[in-house]
Amino acid sequence: MGLVPPLKHTSEEWNSIAVKAVRDLVWERRACVWTEIEAYLADRETPTVGSHIDPHHLSNARRRLEDSGALIPETVSTKGGRQITTYSVTGRAGRNRPTESARARKRLLYARYLGWAMGTETKQGVVGPALERAVHASIREAAPTHGYRVYNPATGQTSTVACISTRLAGGPLDNAYEWRIPPSGPLVVFPVEPKNLRDWIYPSSVELYQLLSKAAFISEHCDPIFRVVPVLVCRQAHKTLFWMAKEMGFHVITTLHQLIDLENYGDPSWATKLREVRDELGFDLRQHQGPHDRLLHQFESVLPHVAADRFEAWNLVGAKCRHFFTRLSHF
Repeated sequence: MGLVPPLKHTSEEWNSIAVKAVRDLVWERRACVWTEIEAYLADRETPTVGSHIDPHHLSNARRRLEDSGALIPETVSTKGGRQITTYSVTGRAGRNRPTESARARKRLLYARYLGWAMGTETKQGVVGPALERAVHASIREAAPTHGYRVYNPATGQTSTVACISTRLAGGPLDNAYEWRIPPSGPLVVFPVEPKNLRDWIYPSSVELYQLLSKAAFISEHCDPIFRVVPVLVCRQAHKTLFWMAKEMGFHVITTLHQLIDLENYGDPSWATKLREVRDELGFDLRQHQGPHDRLLHQFESVLPHVAADRFEAWNLVGAKCRHFFTRLSHF
């Protein structure tokens, strides 16, 4: 199920709503990390508002609250060397025991999540690879139905697409496949990049342009028989990204939750620790292996239906913007 559409307000009204929502949430919980605030206010309906609050309004609220002194940040280095900032509000900040305990607990939980996402000195991260494997499993599951040719059936990652090396375009793609529109239509190439992030993806997100830059490079150098439709897979995207995708000729798939695979992480208590992060930080983490229903539906049904419209738009707009995409991919 998707998010409840936001109510109609002006930007200034949304900023005021966000200020109150952030202050009330942090007051209630005594201390929060910022991604926890977004998880409760952006990723789900806020009862007092009647819908979710977009992350950019929450970011504006954070600046206002910090500037006014109403939101108090505290950055502490954890035992693992990570710098983690927690927030409290005036009246519950300072050296009182309940707030300090709440700050310490949130630092511990968020450091645990960052270890899963970014890796530690002894273990690799498991969040990014979980989505990459789910995407690959879903493409392979969908392939026989339409006759997709997956460039690297073993793992998905490939540096050669439509006989073009992507190494000069920023490195390999996480996945890519080609498909001929039946019965004898154009040959379509789908460069696919999964981004398993807590952050919502906006038209300003660097991760978007890393994909579009590679796709535009392929368009510039491949044989004219190929059509290109870039595919971005992420947890959550702002509505403006879907508008942009339709106009520029790429496709966005959202999982609506963050996949993770901890079964082979080497921690016998992983299920308990995952439940604690979900319950106490509000993160929509989901243990997952194999094909993913939402992804499978996109690769089996949605992409074949929209491919022609997308590659026409890409040829007219996106394919001509490689230098622009490349510059934005480094900001």
